[in-house]
Amino acid sequence: MRKYQPEGGYIPLDHPDYTRALEATAVTRITLHEIRHRIKFGQRLPQERFTRIVHALEKRNAPGDSELTELMKHYRAKETK
Repeated sequence: MRKYQPEGGYIPLDHPDYTRALEATAVTRITLHEIRHRIKFGQRLPQERFTRIVHALEKRNAPGDSELTELMKHYRAKETK
């Protein structure tokens, strides 16, 4: 608590108000060895909506938009084969 509230004013953890909460609390560590994910780039959108999104991204032209539209087109073409 000192880390997140250095100005003090908190109740110490050994206070009786925390007893039940601490008994029901577990601290664990999760170590990742592999991460898998799925990404959808609009492959299954209706053609009209897909086209609108691609055009909006191309018009906006924010950083990453051109790479995103290329990926969307690539995966759309791959899905329709």
